[in-house]
Amino acid sequence: MYSIPLRRALVTNSDLPYPEGVACAEVLKVGGHGGEGGLSPADMAASRNGLVAILIGSVVSTVFAVVIATQLFASDVAQYFRVGRNAITGYDFSLSFALFAVGHLVGIWVGVAMLVGLLIAWAGAVPILTTCNPVAGAAAAVGHAVWSHQVRFVGAGTIGVASIWTLIKLTQP
Repeated sequence: MYSIPLRRALVTNSDLPYPEGVACAEVLKVGGHGGEGGLSPADMAASRNGLVAILIGSVVSTVFAVVIATQLFASDVAQYFRVGRNAITGYDFSLSFALFAVGHLVGIWVGVAMLVGLLIAWAGAVPILTTCNPVAGAAAAVGHAVWSHQVRFVGAGTIGVASIWTLIKLTQP
């Protein structure tokens, strides 16, 4: 309801790279198809195909959730290790259909930006911070602590600055 007044800024004059903006734009585009004469046969076929895709995706996602819950397949793989004397780095991969959906929604360039952020975090920030402030302990505990309590906040600050920048740009239309 609150996005309807922003339709022109969100849909017509903008190319938003964020999932919320893209999803909102798609909802507003779909809402604009219903005219006085109803839907055309092509629109009905597209709606039917969309419903079938949603149902198939729901079934596949449910089967995947059951497989993960029964631990037949790992939902994530994480490993932390020392690099050199004090530096710690690692990786943490999560497999989720929700992540695939978000990736499809936001597109390739946001995915590339997220990959660059991942590389900056794990190949740059975590090793640098663990080298500058060496702490005794297992690599997994120290690496996860630095990631959770320091590096994540840099990413959250970046998202905050990007959202404020987007709001400033939206004041123009």
